[in-house]
Amino acid sequence: MNDLDKDLKVEINIQHTASFIDPAALESAVRLVADTYGIETGEVSIGVVDDENMQRLNNQFLQHDYTTDCLSFVYEESDNSISGELILCADYASREAQQFDWQPESELLLYAIHGMLHLMGMEDTTDEGRQAMRDEEREMLSRLGIEGAQRHGLPTNSNPSEKC
Repeated sequence: MNDLDKDLKVEINIQHTASFIDPAALESAVRLVADTYGIETGEVSIGVVDDENMQRLNNQFLQHDYTTDCLSFVYEESDNSISGELILCADYASREAQQFDWQPESELLLYAIHGMLHLMGMEDTTDEGRQAMRDEEREMLSRLGIEGAQRHGLPTNSNPSEKC
């Protein structure tokens, strides 16, 4: 495969008015994770929604009647290709960022990275898996130049197994 054959499409659909949403940064985060895991082709869609829509989607697809930070769905995958969707909640990011005293745009990038790691096959339902995922999230945030990435050790305020 030559470089012309490499084509990962990233589509972003923002259904929120928050000023901190940076489509270019979200695309960079998705591409960084994809590149790190050898993904060269496919399509990743990102939807940024509010609490109301996230709760509706979380209930519809996971039967969880509450809002959450992100949802991820794999549609197709192979060794170097992925097709999937990430749904990120801007309201959730805003609240979490305020609680941890960092930027909501960084929190939203964390959700994009977290969702992409799920698309890459990582799971966070065990302590070991959760730790590996948090380590990878910190690494990706650091590679994006996000200050405060160390804030994302193992969160003490939430149950990651309920996320994504």
